[in-house]
Amino acid sequence: MKRIFILCLLTIPALTFAQAYTPKCSYVSVFTQTEFTPSEIAYYNSAYTSAYPSATLIGNASTTYNCHNYAWNKSDGGGTYWMNTPGDDTYWTDGSYVEVSQHATPYATKVSYASDDHSAITTSNPNVHISKWGAMPLMQHAPNYTPYDETTLKYYSVPISGTANICNGSEVYTTFTSSGVSSYTWTAGSSITPASQTSSSNSFTASTIYTGTSSLSVSMSSTCSGTTVGATRAIALGNGPLLGGLKYNGGYSWPDPVCQNAVGQWQVLEHPNAIGGVSLAWSFTNCYSGYPYGTLVTTSFNGPISSMAMVKVEATGACGVGENYTVYLPIADCGLPPVDWRVYPNPVKGGSVTVELPFEPGRNAVLQIFDKNLVKRREVRLQSASMSISLAGLPAGIIYLTVTDGKNHFKKIIIKE
Repeated sequence: MKRIFILCLLTIPALTFAQAYTPKCSYVSVFTQTEFTPSEIAYYNSAYTSAYPSATLIGNASTTYNCHNYAWNKSDGGGTYWMNTPGDDTYWTDGSYVEVSQHATPYATKVSYASDDHSAITTSNPNVHISKWGAMPLMQHAPNYTPYDETTLKYYSVPISGTANICNGSEVYTTFTSSGVSSYTWTAGSSITPASQTSSSNSFTASTIYTGTSSLSVSMSSTCSGTTVGATRAIALGNGPLLGGLKYNGGYSWPDPVCQNAVGQWQVLEHPNAIGGVSLAWSFTNCYSGYPYGTLVTTSFNGPISSMAMVKVEATGACGVGENYTVYLPIADCGLPPVDWRVYPNPVKGGSVTVELPFEPGRNAVLQIFDKNLVKRREVRLQSASMSISLAGLPAGIIYLTVTDGKNHFKKIIIKE
């Protein structure tokens, strides 16, 4: 990439020193200076749009403000100044902003190019920043498409402190206090009450009776800085995670009774409003479970005739235990032989597995291989009770194996890493 070297520290004669303040009213030294001529502005606009054709010019070249002032002050309605380092550092050292991850909750709004001397703001697209390139134009660009070193990017947001979840009862959320802020406007997303609050308090008490995800925002105007700043963070709601259903062999119904030694596959579905980070716990009675893999598990019903088999899946999330499904199935004698075939290793890291059957396969016995989307990828005729089966070309993840000889039908699940 062609880079034109230009620092935020660029200055020219005719300086007039001024004062600026952070949202928490900490003093920042700034100054004003003489503007470029119209021909100089046109020249620099053209030079930088030509050198960086994938960036978008959204403001003229100007000596009246630079990257730090634009990112930390002017973009929020503040004055037009030139701000040198370490002035920009004051915005996070005094607590007006806190460092967060790029896709954080609260969501990042400011960016410091810590491996260089540059500042930017984020946009709704995490792959797009806006920044002033020294005295050069104001540009919209990819994070790594600037004249600056993007090796270390640090992201910042106005702080919203409090738990990431509203479980039972209510939770209190706070932001910074400042002598320059007389009122705070809190706005809650759907399913959080109250929906909004404007007061002199830097705290907000939120509650919910719903399960799902929502958000909470705060906005405040600082008289000392002349800016309006705020933040938004995601909030998870509810006492526990929701589940969307339980399937057996692809359907929402199951046999009553189930055959002794029959094999079946269970799949639990997540609810579309389920909170992220859900973990599932499977438990079984009078049936043998294969290798549980997240939302999928295979069982064979090996309990005594007339006994009751139980399959249970329970969801646990940040707010504790949520929904569960428990299925009871009476076991009947259907004359099926015990299912005792092996596939190893499982999980498999190599290109093949060994299949061992408890019987000598007949001429009609075949092994079918399906990918995680239940698309058949391969069919192998079984010629002996022990065979090496190639998995070459199959994607990583869940793989389904079925053995059928026209009479018996056995299933297994393996994981390809």
